[in-house]
Amino acid sequence: MSPNYTFRLKGHEKAKAVYVAGDFNNWDPKALLMRREGNEWVFDVHLPLGKNRYKFVVDGEWIIDPANKLWEQNEHNTGNSIIWIEANR
Repeated sequence: MSPNYTFRLKGHEKAKAVYVAGDFNNWDPKALLMRREGNEWVFDVHLPLGKNRYKFVVDGEWIIDPANKLWEQNEHNTGNSIIWIEANR
């Protein structure tokens, strides 16, 4: 399947490795390694339709997406970022 979304995380220039994890990959913190492009980290992925919860893992530290205002609380009280994927019309 071709990608339908690109995750982007600006900054963190000194990070050694940045991953994206979410309910779309069973929250595996080492499965989706992002690549550096200029001053941001990028990962192209095919997400399922509907609500997708995710976080970035920067050198082992889980963070919500600072550029996404849409988030919800989780069972750890650390929050999850949310992206909605809608069908192409």
